[in-house]
Amino acid sequence: MLLKNISSSIAKISGNLPLRLVLTVPFVVQTIAVVSLVGYLSFRNGQKAVQEIAGNLQNEISDRIQEHLINYLEKSHTIVKLNVAIAKLDKLNSKDIQTTERYFWHQMQIFSSVKQIYLGSQDGQFIGVSIDESGKLVSKITENFPRRSYYALDYQGNKIKLLRYEPNYDPRNRPWYIGATAEKKPIWTDIYTFFQGDLGITAAQSFYDSQGNFRGVMAVDIILGQISDFLRAMKISRSGQIFIIERSGALVGSSTDEQPYIISTNEKAKRLQAIDSKNILTRAAAKHIISNFNLAQAELHKNLKFQLNGEWIFVHIRSYRDSIGLDWLVVVVIPESDFMAEINANTRITILLCIAALMLATIIGILTARSIAKPILCLNLAAKNIARGEWDQTLEFDRTDEVGELAKSFTSMASQLQTSFVTLENQNQELQQLDKLKDEFLANTSHEFRTPLNGMIGISESMIDGATGTLSEIQQQNLSMIADSGRRLNELVDNILDFAKLKNQKLELQLQSVGLRSIVEVILTVCEPLTAGKDLQLINVIAPELPLVLADENRLQQILYNLIGNAIKFTESGIVEISAKIVDTDGETPLGVSLSNLPPSSPDFQIAVTVSDTGIGIPAANLDRIFEAFEQGDGSTDNTEEQV
Repeated sequence: MLLKNISSSIAKISGNLPLRLVLTVPFVVQTIAVVSLVGYLSFRNGQKAVQEIAGNLQNEISDRIQEHLINYLEKSHTIVKLNVAIAKLDKLNSKDIQTTERYFWHQMQIFSSVKQIYLGSQDGQFIGVSIDESGKLVSKITENFPRRSYYALDYQGNKIKLLRYEPNYDPRNRPWYIGATAEKKPIWTDIYTFFQGDLGITAAQSFYDSQGNFRGVMAVDIILGQISDFLRAMKISRSGQIFIIERSGALVGSSTDEQPYIISTNEKAKRLQAIDSKNILTRAAAKHIISNFNLAQAELHKNLKFQLNGEWIFVHIRSYRDSIGLDWLVVVVIPESDFMAEINANTRITILLCIAALMLATIIGILTARSIAKPILCLNLAAKNIARGEWDQTLEFDRTDEVGELAKSFTSMASQLQTSFVTLENQNQELQQLDKLKDEFLANTSHEFRTPLNGMIGISESMIDGATGTLSEIQQQNLSMIADSGRRLNELVDNILDFAKLKNQKLELQLQSVGLRSIVEVILTVCEPLTAGKDLQLINVIAPELPLVLADENRLQQILYNLIGNAIKFTESGIVEISAKIVDTDGETPLGVSLSNLPPSSPDFQIAVTVSDTGIGIPAANLDRIFEAFEQGDGSTDNTEEQV
């Protein structure tokens, strides 16, 4: 059904367009549709492939970062745990400064990625070895508490030069010492700024002697800048980024050149929140993550995307947690444009191919349409000439295809049409003459019928009135039947004459304002004798306040008389009801207005009259024949067969 409706709509539209356009446009549209569909599917498949590639790349990068963080961060606690175990064997203590210092120097030779290895004792002693800005190892020792001295070390770990000293340093006031003694287990300090200005974190743990007495805290410093260096060294994409944030949203490291801290007005370092980053991509990704996720939740391993300036950005979030309590989020951000360059190039090529195909299809379509449409247009012109009466039309095409055969058939058809048209004209003249003779015959016959009928009616009525003396009751009834039959025949003659006038469009109506209810009352009174012997009621339900109607009173009586008489004829029992209602000018929509407020004979409304009965009705197969001329049922009132 749907396909049929579509075909019908296409046929209706194409029927109003020139033939050349109808032949060209579908061909061109089909070409455009195919090329566009191929291009669109190619583009969509490219986007899908980009998403898969971006997701796989982000997962791979995230895995590598996780592995690096594990190796880099857990190494610090491994050193701390090793030193705590050695201290428990009384091999390390704050009293033997030279041995402890030399041991830390050896460890710094092995674990070059850490910033500093040291201890702080319960009596305020500090012993440590660190690497300075130039990459050389420096010893830090509290010699005369609270003074802490800085010594340069040679390649064998021996002190060679006093670099500087701090007059007042107490390790017991530092966060790493306070945190480790409070927890009594391995800890990570909060990220803070070292004295040299580097952003770092400390792994620390309390240590005890062989008797289990608390002696101090072992610690290892690492610089978070090395994490940023690793992130920058990773190859992501042309403009992809990686950054690590804490659950608070503060930056830990980034693959960009931006530092994870800012220097305030008082020249103190302050942690930088990711949403305050000067890098547009970092800031936008952080805002999107914070607005869509609760950063305090336990685990995050998500792939998502958002739009930035009309461009899709792929984001991968993965949490990094260790057993000590470190809890960071690793975020990998890749713009879709980093992968779409080749796809966009293919799209441009597809568009160019589509334009080229469109131009080629248009040229081919125009040439094809011209080849097909030219002879058809000639046929159309010849058909128009024939319609104007120019019968001498000969078409000759130097082609043997269907169009050539159509031209030959058209020429033959034109010749046959000319012959048939002449024949039809002759027959039409004969029919017009016969129709005229028929009308004259009807008029003469009606006149000849009317004279004796009027005489018969007049004689019968005068005899009933006693012109020939007193008549018996039977004689009066017979004469009444003769008079009624004469009047009925006279009425039939009038109907025949009216039909002839109606057919020739010569019937004149005498329009005037008439009351519909009063006319129906008169007709029901006249038709009352027809109900004799039947259990039948004639009901007039037309409202008395119904407005006057503009009609020919005689013709209206004639129509109603025929309808009511037919209803009585085919109804043995029940009712014959005549009703009327006010409708809109379409003849169907009832008007919900007061009858008394409508003016008579208004062009804004019509009166719909209904004659209904409880008779045998009309078969559905005969409904389209009831208004044909001289159509009549078989006259039977047998309820087993419906009538017209």
